[in-house]
Amino acid sequence: MIKPIDLICVAQKIINASNGCIEYVELLCRLDGVPEADIEAYFDSLDTSKRLDIALWQIGLASELYERSGLISSINIDHNLLTDRVSRFILLTQLMQSSVHSILEFTERHQLPDKETLDTFHQTLRTRGFRFALDDFGSRFSNDEKIFKLFDCVKISGELAARCVTEEPVRRMLIQALADISSAGCTHVVEGVETKAQFETLFRLGFRSFQGFLFHRPEPITSVSSFPVQIP
Repeated sequence: MIKPIDLICVAQKIINASNGCIEYVELLCRLDGVPEADIEAYFDSLDTSKRLDIALWQIGLASELYERSGLISSINIDHNLLTDRVSRFILLTQLMQSSVHSILEFTERHQLPDKETLDTFHQTLRTRGFRFALDDFGSRFSNDEKIFKLFDCVKISGELAARCVTEEPVRRMLIQALADISSAGCTHVVEGVETKAQFETLFRLGFRSFQGFLFHRPEPITSVSSFPVQIP
């Protein structure tokens, strides 16, 4: 496992607000020494081989974190790794050899791979215990609830969390999204929850799993503990 020279990896907890327990942690890449840098622009500048190196590095970190703390990690998978046949083969091989079955996230901010490619990738790994999450739901592309059937978890965009307190149309949309998510047999997480007002509004709407600064700020993976979090 070789660390990419420009990056550090931190972890942020996903919390069940009913009991404060940690459901899992998300591994997040940051530019070393520049924590607020636009990480998306950085990834957009990389070729496929470097994106693959980062994914393989994170798979190794997920195994290390599980062995130390017992926590499952989620890893963001770059869509280009599935559309490139060689990268997809290397990625699948590494995942199947991993000692821990991580949650693999695909962001809605970019066009998802075609359904056949995505479905084949998922079926191959689901039999080995991996789960799949649709990240950033509501931000851009896939507002069709049928897409939920390809995933085990849907992560609601922090942009919607930020607007739910003051915008009634957003609250109505979130209520319908939660119904569609539940109907598809998926779990949910609301991302980017930063204020108590956001949390209380979302909790009243029926959401129970959250990620955001209100609950836990990203920290080095060597510091992450499995102790429950105090709900604000």
